[in-house]
Amino acid sequence: MTVPPYPTNPAEQPRAAGPAPKEVETAFRLLMANVVIGIIGSILSFATIPSLVDERIRTSDLPNVEAAVRTGIIIGVVIGLVILALYIFFAFQMRGGKNWARITLTVLGALSVVFTLIGIGTYSSLIATGLFGVLSVVISLIQLGLVIAAIYFMFRPAANAYFTTPLYR
Repeated sequence: MTVPPYPTNPAEQPRAAGPAPKEVETAFRLLMANVVIGIIGSILSFATIPSLVDERIRTSDLPNVEAAVRTGIIIGVVIGLVILALYIFFAFQMRGGKNWARITLTVLGALSVVFTLIGIGTYSSLIATGLFGVLSVVISLIQLGLVIAAIYFMFRPAANAYFTTPLYR
């Protein structure tokens, strides 16, 4: 039996053989949970807009702070939803054995961790807005844990073997 030559067309690149191992499925489920919780967080972000605007107006001397805060929150939520949509796309690709998707998810996850850690400084103002603010902080921390856990499972030995097996389906 001869091994076929390695294809040069990216669409024909070898994929992982067989069904995804338990670790890949676990990472996939963690990523999907991250998306669901992210959507809930986006809804909460919209619910906290009035409180955040009031808090910023109270603590700022800048003109037009209300419009800037509203715009910033809305842009942040839209960008967050786009990122969540990308997570869904890449998670399905990763589950299908695409190593490039696993790497992309790792990079997105690392960026998510960095931005969450940077955002910790804003948690006090979110908490000051009340229950929705506290829930937003809790959701951010849960998402942080889910992303870290998903990355961990994507690089377990069984997952590594799944992504590095150069067999065709």
